Amino acid sequence: MWVWYGRSFDQVNRILNGNSSIPIEERATVFKEAFSLMISQRSPSYYLNGDMKVLEALTDSYLRLMAKDKVITPELRDAVVRHAPRRPQAAGPRERAGRTNDDASSS
Repeated sequence: MWVWYGRSFDQVNRILNGNSSIPIEERATVFKEAFSLMISQRSPSYYLNGDMKVLEALTDSYLRLMAKDKVITPELRDAVVRHAPRRPQAAGPRERAGRTNDDASSS
């Protein structure tokens, strides 16, 4: 999540833990980002470096199935389908790894 969408593991867990104080739009965005990464593992170069609409369509189709089988609520499905996954962050290698020059020199 950090490398692709710029979110830490702790941030994703905090948002997705079911806390109703987090707006549904934010939970939907993070859910779609995480779910799209899980789907893209089949062929990462194709899904993540190509047309994001292909990944979005596949993600949305799985979300509909998950709602149909009551794995997620229809409310979450509808909110997630409305959000397109963000494009990758333009961070450098150290930033992607969550490190700064200060961190690297103290390692």
